[in-house]
Amino acid sequence: MILSQFQFNILKDSGTIINGYKGGLVLAPGHDRQGAGMIIQSGDEFKITGQIEGWEFIVNHLATERYMKRLDEINNELKESYVKFDGFEIPVGTITIDLMPTPGNFLQRMKHVFLGEHPVYIINKHSTQKYIEELNEINSYRQDSL
Repeated sequence: MILSQFQFNILKDSGTIINGYKGGLVLAPGHDRQGAGMIIQSGDEFKITGQIEGWEFIVNHLATERYMKRLDEINNELKESYVKFDGFEIPVGTITIDLMPTPGNFLQRMKHVFLGEHPVYIINKHSTQKYIEELNEINSYRQDSL
């Protein structure tokens, strides 16, 4: 689905779109409960590209460019894990992106994360759990430039 700047602004002003371009740990429902939408920008258009679920980790675009090989290793290690997942304690200092639905207001039920114009890396929840400290360190790369 493609949104115009006007449509994007309406959703953003309603609290439905949350900035995620700096990266961090996603707090959202799982895929089995519709997760949260992802939006990327391409010129003047905004595209809803898919879903992200809770406990996945978004790595900002600058860190993604710098650490792509390591991120591939981390993400692929536990990519096909079918072990029951119950979450984990979030380390102090972890950036979180709250995409939990807001009860009541129809516009705010399902939230979306805005990822910007540059490619970011999304780490699966099992790998995030195992490597959360390293992901925090990687994601801190050039945070002041974002």
